[in-house]
Amino acid sequence: PMHFFGFSFGKPLMIGDYTIAPVALYYYLFLALVVLTVIICHRLENSRIGRAWMAIREDDIAAKAMGINVRNMKLLAFAMGATFGGVSGSMFAAFQGFISPESFSLMESIMIVAMIVLG
Repeated sequence: PMHFFGFSFGKPLMIGDYTIAPVALYYYLFLALVVLTVIICHRLENSRIGRAWMAIREDDIAAKAMGINVRNMKLLAFAMGATFGGVSGSMFAAFQGFISPESFSLMESIMIVAMIVLG
């Protein structure tokens, strides 16, 4: 089970007579992470970096001509994507408790790629 500062997400939480199941604790953790991710993405979109990414998306050469360091901005976009993927993967692993390559079938991989392409 996952532990944060002595708090375990694998055990029920007792608040007086009310018991919160471990699944509900993970739900609230994931909900908090999703809200945090949405806030970060929204603030990033409206920042100088977000505007630079939009300019690079529209025209690489024009963005470079306007003084945007295209190489660093692309590396930052890749790093941000890897960060979000790493956090979500670690949360998935903590919730599952065990991860192995056999856990993911070919059809699941195809569905994930289809979601990324269509999304």
